[in-house]
Amino acid sequence: MHVHVRYGGGEAVFEVEQRVELRESQGLKVRELAKAEELATEHRGLIIQKWHECFNR
Repeated sequence: MHVHVRYGGGEAVFEVEQRVELRESQGLKVRELAKAEELATEHRGLIIQKWHECFNR
């Protein structure tokens, strides 16, 4: 279970199932990655809920 984050031409993928963990990134600055991780952590429950709604129909 993961979420893609896109910003300013860059992209990161965070695993969210057990905990929020950066899987890969390209073209994002350290500060942007930190903010993305913060948001993913803050909204982890919603991300998981939407994942199940989308993929477990």
